[in-house]
Amino acid sequence: MKVGRRAFIGFVAGGIAGTLLSPIPWKLADDIAIWTQNWSWRPSPKRGHRAGVGTLCTMCGSACSVEVDLVDRQRAIYVRGSSLSPLNKGGLCALGASAVQFLYSPYRVRQPLRQTKKRGDRTGFKAISWKEAIGELGARLKKLYEEGKGHQVACLSGQRYTSLYELWSLFCGALGSSNLFAMPRETDGHSAVSQALFGHEGPFAFRLYRATGILNFGAEWADGWSSCAPMGRMYEEWVREVPGKGRTEIVHVSSRLSMSASKSNEWIPVKPGTEAALALGIAHVLIRENRVFRGVEEYEGYLNWIDSSGETRQGFRDYVLKEYSPDRVSGITGAPAAKIEELARWVASQPSPLVVWGSEGFGGPGFFHHEMAYVALNMLLGNFEDKGLCTFTPVTNSLKAAQGEESLAEERLDVAAGTSGLVGARSNSIYAFFEALAQGKGYPVDVLLVCEANPIYSMADAALVRDAWSKAGFTVAMTGFMDETALEADLILPTPVMLERWDDVTAVPGLPFALYGLSAPVINPLYDVKHPGDVVLQLAAMVGDETRRALPWKKYEDVLKAQVKFIADQGIGAVSDDKTDFSHLEPDKTPKKNYRNAADLLKKLKKGSLWYAPVASTSQFVKTETGKPRFFASVLENAGMGLEKPELLMPHFLALQSSGSEQEYPLLLVAYGVSYISSGYFPNSPLMMKNLWDFELKGNDGFIGVNPATAKELGLAEGMSVVVETPQGKARARVHLSPAVSPGLIAAVKGLGHWAYDEYLADKGLRVTELTEVQLDPVTALGVERVTRAKLVRA
Repeated sequence: MKVGRRAFIGFVAGGIAGTLLSPIPWKLADDIAIWTQNWSWRPSPKRGHRAGVGTLCTMCGSACSVEVDLVDRQRAIYVRGSSLSPLNKGGLCALGASAVQFLYSPYRVRQPLRQTKKRGDRTGFKAISWKEAIGELGARLKKLYEEGKGHQVACLSGQRYTSLYELWSLFCGALGSSNLFAMPRETDGHSAVSQALFGHEGPFAFRLYRATGILNFGAEWADGWSSCAPMGRMYEEWVREVPGKGRTEIVHVSSRLSMSASKSNEWIPVKPGTEAALALGIAHVLIRENRVFRGVEEYEGYLNWIDSSGETRQGFRDYVLKEYSPDRVSGITGAPAAKIEELARWVASQPSPLVVWGSEGFGGPGFFHHEMAYVALNMLLGNFEDKGLCTFTPVTNSLKAAQGEESLAEERLDVAAGTSGLVGARSNSIYAFFEALAQGKGYPVDVLLVCEANPIYSMADAALVRDAWSKAGFTVAMTGFMDETALEADLILPTPVMLERWDDVTAVPGLPFALYGLSAPVINPLYDVKHPGDVVLQLAAMVGDETRRALPWKKYEDVLKAQVKFIADQGIGAVSDDKTDFSHLEPDKTPKKNYRNAADLLKKLKKGSLWYAPVASTSQFVKTETGKPRFFASVLENAGMGLEKPELLMPHFLALQSSGSEQEYPLLLVAYGVSYISSGYFPNSPLMMKNLWDFELKGNDGFIGVNPATAKELGLAEGMSVVVETPQGKARARVHLSPAVSPGLIAAVKGLGHWAYDEYLADKGLRVTELTEVQLDPVTALGVERVTRAKLVRA
């Protein structure tokens, strides 16, 4: 084709005319003009030298090593997993990967704030100095201490296995208060059960790497049970072919087809809250067919036994054979009797079987007698012998050893109010405390301190928590974020976040060895914040002689250095590196010490390595009169339980009694957690919000999972708007049809529906804690969250 001069000029002229008549160039010019007026919005980070610095992640307590990329050693830009910790070997959960986003979050609290209007009024907060804030709080505590009312101070900590929690324990004890609690967690029930059956108080631990077959009752290992990233590493070991061992087989028992269930070899669906009955049904078959550990008859209470009054009691063997036949258990759980028999024989056929248990993602403890059932099943398998797969997690703590046990002037509030249960005085019964406070029983709480926790949002039975909060005299939130609890506080004391502060990890529950990790700051704090440990030490110096004597340190960094010196002085254990393998750590295999002194140990720990040491043999933890585990809770003999009923002393199934009638509320609501959605102190980061599925959050709408068969009965379809109603409250949601939810159940994920923070988090999704019910265990008074009666109504 030939293009002449005249044709070319005509083409160009036409193009120019067309361009001038089109709205596109004028719109682009307008957008450019607007953009230049907002040039400051364009992110333009300063360039500089980039280098990596190692430390320990403390976002979830899993003790993962991380490497932080810094620009000019003053600006953090990226966090990645490091191989210095054998627990994560370079892996990292979504929360840890979000550390930099939390550091620069717009909803961080940047200075102390005092509420000047009605509690909960966002417009009433006034910025004050740290001198004013510490002075006001210290004066209140000092007055209570001098008047002999130190017991009217209460503290709720978001951390448990850290030196900070132990510091709070020393402070509260010296003040005269026993009202120290931690946020609910799955291992809360372990201490009461281990004390009852073994005479040792502490969380259970499991040698998962040696198991050839795992029978799992609701432990959501794929969604954060025990520890998130380390369990991901463990799953890699389970599915890998190991010479002489093969792959680990996993059978998952739960009411919902969770991520953990889907990755198991088999899922056994049961009615929610009936897992313990299935465990006892399996125990029945093992005992009947004589497939139990040969030495189990030496355990107290397996055979008929004589109590402290001289009366003969029925033993666990005869009781289980009489009460938990497969046919009866099938009626309780919904699992076929033939499947129960098959499961028992599968367990017996395994060279190294192990039973683990959890809360099915609910996030709190189970009932005392139910957790006894899982422990008893492991005892039948010989797993609490020295070569077995169960033991206890030791806690590395020198503070009480150095300073002595605290003296408690008054009973804890829930004990004084009579809501603590039979052995609840030793348990973390925060719900019993809140119930007593809400009902005005016992004595008043003049000061309520909440340290890096968000109970008003994250605790189930939210109405109870809010009611209790309103009865507290003066409320203080030590937090890094303007969360729901901070909004309701009278005083907000801002804290630094990870990367800006010192912290440590004294144990990871579930791990069968001693461990200590140290998290050192990699940058200076961005705002006018104080570490809560430094705040506690300042308050201790102000209040009185007892608090000064109990907490002699000048700053929190000194506390951690004292911990490190305590470890170094023991002269045992070793420091991990990228070649360390914890899977072969046994009591008879002591690692070679590889640090010279406390200074050398501190230097290595600051980089993100872990100090570790094998635990003592399991038998050394057992402190019963005979030195053997027992199948009954002797502690209940003197606790006022009806001893004429043998099951009250032994593992047994306790049927859940949810409020509301089945006629009015025909469905059962289960609220579950997942690893990529945070439902605790930390909110969801922008990174985490991007990970949500469309059937969890779409726009601002949350979803409720419904089995297709249930939806058909109710005339519901995918995406339809409904109102979820329980005896606790009601909320709007959309329907998601999911065969992962058993018929008759509805399921909702935790961690959405905030009303604090910013526009990217507030009012997004279903706030399920407004709907869920908590039941107090009659033995421990721990709040147990399992199922709540519910109904769905078209919106």
